Amino acid sequence: LNYLLSENGFHVARALVGTEGTCALVLAATVRLVHSPPCRSLLVLGYGLVNWLLQAVGLPSPNWLGDPAYTKLALVMIAQLGAGQWALVFLAGLRGIPIELYESAEIDGAGAFRKFRSITLPLMTPVILYDLIIGLSFGLQVFTSAYILTGGGTRGGAGPDNSLLTYVYYLYQQAFQFGQMGYAAALSVVMFIVSIVLAGAVFRWARGWVFYGSEEA
Repeated sequence: LNYLLSENGFHVARALVGTEGTCALVLAATVRLVHSPPCRSLLVLGYGLVNWLLQAVGLPSPNWLGDPAYTKLALVMIAQLGAGQWALVFLAGLRGIPIELYESAEIDGAGAFRKFRSITLPLMTPVILYDLIIGLSFGLQVFTSAYILTGGGTRGGAGPDNSLLTYVYYLYQQAFQFGQMGYAAALSVVMFIVSIVLAGAVFRWARGWVFYGSEEA
């Protein structure tokens, strides 16, 4: 399984998207699509693709953008459209694991689970740490998706009952809608400090489980 993921899986991805340059282009286009108004139309009540699919299987179609109980779920669903970039990072990490390690483990009689536990997982911990730090940083800076889902704040709020009012959205409102630049600057400094503290805590925690190839086993 590990061999397929690190070798054959890479060739399948290359066959689907072409060269590395084409792969980067597809990734950039995907990220652009996620942060574009057409994604909002997927969840519109009445003619949105998501509700059409739900109705096709006999499930209720909620008002994703008008009901405060569903707006956060809609934001999470839109965020999943950009998950492919993290899959590429994991694929690159898998490609960096030497095949010789798996071959040696097979000679010693190691099974698939043992190879995953002793080879794949330890050598992928730096990639996991990277994705964790980047995901934490992006999670604190959620703005674009919420801004688009609310129609750019044209109704004076961040969705019904301000249910999509993220920290950065609030910062944006204070700076560019209410003209409170000093307050917005203070909010940005607070977010910077919180980001540094959280990143430092994650790095400190990671000392106990992240394995780097230069370290001795």
